Amino acid sequence: MSLRAFLFLLGLAATLIPVSPALAQAAEPERVRIHGSNVLGAQVVPKLVEAWLAEAGYTGTTQRLDGGQRQFHARREDGDVLVEIQTAGSASAFADLARGNAEVGMASRPPTAKELDDAWLAGRLQSPDQEFVVALEGMAILVHPDNPIASLSVAQLRDVFAGRTRDWARLGGRPGAIRLHGRPAGSGLHQMLDQLVLAGAPMSPETTAHASTAAVAQAVAADPKAIGFAPLLAPAPGTRAIPVSDGHRAVEPTRLNAMTEDYPLVRRLNLHGSQQMSALGRSFALYAISPAGQRVVEQTGLLSVAPAIATALPDADVPGDYASMLTGASRLQTNLRFGNEYTLLDSRGVQDLQRFAQWMALPANRDREVMLMAFTQPETRDPARALFHSHDRVDFVAELLQDAGVAVSRRRGFGGAQPLAGGDTERSQFRNERIEIWLR
Repeated sequence: MSLRAFLFLLGLAATLIPVSPALAQAAEPERVRIHGSNVLGAQVVPKLVEAWLAEAGYTGTTQRLDGGQRQFHARREDGDVLVEIQTAGSASAFADLARGNAEVGMASRPPTAKELDDAWLAGRLQSPDQEFVVALEGMAILVHPDNPIASLSVAQLRDVFAGRTRDWARLGGRPGAIRLHGRPAGSGLHQMLDQLVLAGAPMSPETTAHASTAAVAQAVAADPKAIGFAPLLAPAPGTRAIPVSDGHRAVEPTRLNAMTEDYPLVRRLNLHGSQQMSALGRSFALYAISPAGQRVVEQTGLLSVAPAIATALPDADVPGDYASMLTGASRLQTNLRFGNEYTLLDSRGVQDLQRFAQWMALPANRDREVMLMAFTQPETRDPARALFHSHDRVDFVAELLQDAGVAVSRRRGFGGAQPLAGGDTERSQFRNERIEIWLR
């Protein structure tokens, strides 16, 4: 047989021999599918993906858009990875996790009861090992500096932006038509107003929709009868951001009050994974809530959940022993809040506790004195029970910190004092039941 004939037969045989499945799969990059909210998917998650890939040792990262889907392809010695980001809304996050079509879901709202039921095979989407609080987003209510209104409640704002309250006189202000300004339907800020204020009520058709936050601020600054909504802490010269109440005391729209979630117009931005979450998917979610990931979050204009100290004084109407205990102390920009049937602390609370323990281990913080102040849902018929409840919870959290290597010098429960929200709903309970962290 000639050499040419031999080589021809050898090549033919190679085409007939099946390729090993293991070898075929080795050539395919591992895929991480991140689906859901555009609030996260537009900016912060792409930046987090790039930083995560770099920290994990991937190189040669390329990025492209494919039919509205953003893809990152990166290389490492042990294999390539392909990360895809789809932004079809929070509902798609929960639906795709339920179907197994995504490793990570992005959400700017909590899942509904139906979404949790539909995703039962994916596990407990609101448990601390499947829900990762990546950032906070807040909204400010802007009025003209000459407007005498000192504060507004969430209920009053709902009536204003739904068009049911049309005159400032009904809110205690000077008589005159209320002129509404905001962002267009479909924007993240408009969605936040729907979620936190309107609660299903339609927006007034008389609202002027502006293309930018700067335009909203300019319109309010030029009109003493105007009111508008804008991102919390965004520059809005010539306007005044008013305190907002939720059934009890009005809370100033400051960074501290937003970070602690005492201010009512704040929402969490979360990543979710199923109980079968891939190792790469979990690696990304954990990176997003790590100190390095939180530095990326802060660069995007969202509020990170990293521990930080704020200059703060107790309110004037607090119990006397509360004020005396905190003389000379500074407040951590973190409140611990409580969860559901999965855990005593909610997902952010569990993660905040871990972050705080790591932060206290830094050389600059090791000598700080830690104090915990606990509050719970008021119980008018049995205030002693509320007081006991707050003592019980603050003792439990102090033990958790002790186990993590953080000594608590003072702790105290104050029962139902200083409530933030009225009523007996799940939302009011979430806001009222909290533990403040103070440092000296």
